[in-house]
Amino acid sequence: MKRFVTCLCVFGVLYLISSVSGISSIVASSSGHSISHYHSYLLRGCVALAGCSFLYLAWAIYKRHPHAWWLGFLGSAAVWISFVVTGTRATASQYPQESTRDTLLFGAMLAVVSLPVFIYWVLRWRMQKQYFDSEPHDAA
Repeated sequence: MKRFVTCLCVFGVLYLISSVSGISSIVASSSGHSISHYHSYLLRGCVALAGCSFLYLAWAIYKRHPHAWWLGFLGSAAVWISFVVTGTRATASQYPQESTRDTLLFGAMLAVVSLPVFIYWVLRWRMQKQYFDSEPHDAA
């Protein structure tokens, strides 16, 4: 669980740095590098909110709060849904003439193919219940 909490902290801090600096990505290649920025303050705010959410979840898991276990389930579902929706939209936007039927079929295929991975991680998170049932790190 320590590694997971550490990863959540690292990602939370990186998200906050990204929202404050406005840099959304840095790409380096043999031909040079490219830096892209967020196009609006709303996007920066969403990234800052996600960073704060990661940090809160890391704190709640570290303190062994029972609601953190439920947030893990909700987070897993949200990540899987986000993966399917954004993957489908990104793939559909690559074609000059989008077909609703093809987009829905690709989305269904992506959901079915990624479902075993989602189920694996949900079952693995379910096994962590005993961690949250044990004595909290501090009662206050």
